[in-house]
Amino acid sequence: MIHPYVFIGLEARPVTRKVIASTLDNMCQLISDFTGINKELITQKTRKREYVLARQIIYKILRQHYNLSLMQIGKMLDKDHSTVIHSLEMHECDYSTDRLYKKTFDYVEEKVLFW
Repeated sequence: MIHPYVFIGLEARPVTRKVIASTLDNMCQLISDFTGINKELITQKTRKREYVLARQIIYKILRQHYNLSLMQIGKMLDKDHSTVIHSLEMHECDYSTDRLYKKTFDYVEEKVLFW
C-alpha cells in the first residue's frame, strides 16, 4: 500500500509542448519589440547582459505562470537546471534594482497573463 503522503505536491502539469513552443516564441518577440534586442540571439549561447536578462525573464514567467520544472525550462532553452536556478535567484535582485528590467518584466508578464 502506498502512503497518502507520497502524493503531496504531485500535480498534473496542464501545459503541452505545442503551447510552450509558441509561448516561448511569443515571449521572445515581446522582449525583442520592447527592448530592441535581436529575437534570435535570446535563445542562443551568448553571455551578453541584455540577452541573459531576457532569458531570465522567460525563466521566471515559465516557472511562475506555467508551473514548469527547472529541467523542463532548461531543456527549452538548451541550458542546465542549475543555470535556471541561478537566474531565478538573480531575478529578485535585478527586479528590485534595475528599472528597465522591472519595466520589461512587468510588460511581458502582463501580456502573457492575457494570452
